[in-house]
Amino acid sequence: MHPIFHVHLLWPTQENTQYGKFSKRPSPKIIIGKEEWEVKDIINSRNKNGVKEFLVHWKGYPETEHTWEPEKNITNAKQLLKAYKRRLKQN
Repeated sequence: MHPIFHVHLLWPTQENTQYGKFSKRPSPKIIIGKEEWEVKDIINSRNKNGVKEFLVHWKGYPETEHTWEPEKNITNAKQLLKAYKRRLKQN
């Protein structure tokens, strides 16, 4: 493999001063033999190809690292998921 790659493979990042440029991210917890990261909040939802997905803010990670997760992946944050669904009904 070449140590050279084309500039189109690069994209800019946003530096988040809250977390610092090279801050250490929290390590996952091992739960029943699987790596699990802690969910801080669920902030949005969408349907993609018929699958309901939720935008997850991971504890200890900046906003630039939110991820869309199907509901089946949010098994250890059921209270946050219920709270998000309640907020959705109120609007």
